[in-house]
Amino acid sequence: MRARRGYSLIETLAAMTLVTTTFTAVAVSLHQMYRSTRSVQDELSMELELGRFAIQFRADAHQALSVEMEDSVKTKTDSQTLSLVLPDERTVHYVLQPRRIDRTVRRGAEARHRETYRLPRWFAPRWQLEPERPPAIVSLLLAPRPAVSGSPPVVAVRVDAAVGLLRSQSRLTQE
Repeated sequence: MRARRGYSLIETLAAMTLVTTTFTAVAVSLHQMYRSTRSVQDELSMELELGRFAIQFRADAHQALSVEMEDSVKTKTDSQTLSLVLPDERTVHYVLQPRRIDRTVRRGAEARHRETYRLPRWFAPRWQLEPERPPAIVSLLLAPRPAVSGSPPVVAVRVDAAVGLLRSQSRLTQE
């Protein structure tokens, strides 16, 4: 009997099938890990953006002398504008767009500073103003949009700020 020197065609095909199956499983797993990592990074980025907005919004509202809200029905646009009048003749305008909030600081007619805060696509933003309470409370409501396939489960978010809170506290300390 002669000694065998190589592998048969069947053995080679079986080995290639096993290697291909292994590489496919590894590629699919790596792709899922990449997508999961990207999703977590996006969610964290949005949380940080919303936190940054909340800090700035509350600081502006606490300093404000008055607040005014312009509804989208009156302006025939998709946006709502919230204007805060500050003591040093500045006005801060927050304009809600479907996917972002634009903040503009004006002194007179001149725009001094502009910022944009991104919003997740699965939220529908709107302003709410409660003027009857002293101090007035202004809120940004982020309600979940109807679920879209692939969107994460979403809980409504509310950012509240008291208008003129720093003024009312300084009056109390002076008395």
